[in-house]
Order: sequence, then C-alpha cells, then structure tokens
Amino acid sequence: LLSSSAAAEAAVLGALRSARAASLTRRTCCVAMMRLRLGIAEIDSYNMLFYGHYLRHSERAANSCLGRESTSATVSHVALAKYVSSVSWNDVVDIRTTAHPSEDGTLLHEWFVNERYDTPVHVCLCSYDVDGPAGFVGARTPDGKEARRLIALQREGAAVFTPQDGAGRSEAFGVYPDMVGPNGALAVPCVMDLFERQRTVLIGGQEELERLKLEEGTFIVVYLIQQLRLPPATVVRPREVVEVSSACTVQGDGLFYCVKQSVVHLPSGQLCAEGYLKLAFVRGGA
Repeated sequence: LLSSSAAAEAAVLGALRSARAASLTRRTCCVAMMRLRLGIAEIDSYNMLFYGHYLRHSERAANSCLGRESTSATVSHVALAKYVSSVSWNDVVDIRTTAHPSEDGTLLHEWFVNERYDTPVHVCLCSYDVDGPAGFVGARTPDGKEARRLIALQREGAAVFTPQDGAGRSEAFGVYPDMVGPNGALAVPCVMDLFERQRTVLIGGQEELERLKLEEGTFIVVYLIQQLRLPPATVVRPREVVEVSSACTVQGDGLFYCVKQSVVHLPSGQLCAEGYLKLAFVRGGA
C-alpha cells in the first residue's frame, strides 16, 4: 500500500499525464480536421459542389496532416468515394482525416457540413504517394470500431460492376498546360472533368440534362466512385493527346447508370486514370 504522501504524488502525476494526453489529443484533432468554406466558382449548375472538387479538397486535407519532413502527398488510388448528400455554395465544411490501421499512406476523409458531426455528407478512402519520410503524423488513429468500419468500406469499394459489351464510346482530347499536375501526371480535377464530359455525351448531351432538370425536375448526380486509379508515373505533356473511354451498364430499371471510365496517354499507351462511377437520377435535387 502507498503512504498518504506517495498516494497524493501518484494522483498528481496521474493528473499531469491526463492533461498532457488531452492536450495532445486536442492538437492532433486540430491537424486532422481541416475547415473550408465553399466558393461560387466550385459550384455546378445544380448549385452543388462539382464532384471533382471533393478529391481536390480531400487531398489538401491529407497534406495538412503531413509531418515537417514530408513536402507533399498526391492521391494515387481511391478505393471508395460516397456522395451521401449535396454540398452547396457557402457551406462550411470540416474534413476529418483518419489513418488506415494497417496500410501506410491510406486515409479516410469524412466531410461534415455546418458543424453537424453526426453523419458525414461524403466519405473518401484514398491512398497517397508521399514525398518525404515523415508521413501523415497529424491524422487521427482509429479506435476498434472505426478500424472495422474502414475495412468494411474497403470491401465495399472492391465490389465493382461489369459494364455491358458494346455500350460506350471513346474519343481523343488534346492536353493543355493547365491540365498537368505538379508531378507531371494529369491533374485530378482534369481527370474528373474529362470523365464528366464523356458521361454527359452518353446520357444525351447537355441539352438532355437541361431538359430533365427543367421539365421533369430530375438531376443526374454521381453518388459512388470505386477503384479509381491515378498512376503518378504516367507523365503527360502539353499538346499530346489522351483517349477517354467509357463503358456503361444500367441498373434499377434505368434509375442508375454505372460507368467504367479510363484515360490513356496515346503516345505511350500508359494508363492515366481508371475508375468505376455510379450515377443516380434524383427527382427534385439531392
């Protein structure tokens, strides 16, 4: 048994350790939660954040978690991205970043709007190529429940669909300087824009999208991305040509479009991007 003085000293030391742990937790949470306010330039014709900007901001959240010895992190693989509900102009968004329990360089980003932290409006499980040895020292460490949920999201992302034979198209696009990212590969927003342009053609063009919105009150939105690969080693240069291809299948009596899309660097034949995207027809907005 401890003497009364020893017991008091132990209590004080315990309180100090608890205070230090709480302080560390607060500092870590500040790093792992990045806040932003959405501007008008990021909003599409549905008054929603364009789906390609989600990855851009999640990548920024990952970079905010890097240690001092690392200079940058570039997304190379998206196992799963779920768009649960819309994010609009002037919304305040907090992006919470959690490290994968067993895979270095893999992070879960959860988006919360206007300080409503009960349910995320968007979740994204991404792997990154990191320049430097420090890694994501500011990311949250998951507890047991969170780790199991993270593994479940990985399994959901792996269950991809099979497109119908002959249902799709391919077309070539020229590369402009603003389409190239800092690592020499196609920038992620550019990849998302190329995918969007071709899907619009498959659905019937911008005229059909406008007709559905005005006459039927129907919006077509991306609600899921699976197994999006963005190989950083595929370098592209301005004035070169890439080929965008899409193959689709329809589910749920025409309510859901599932599209496998890819971008290939024609001079080398190397893959620039590939992923599986699911779209929903939503009446009255999202």
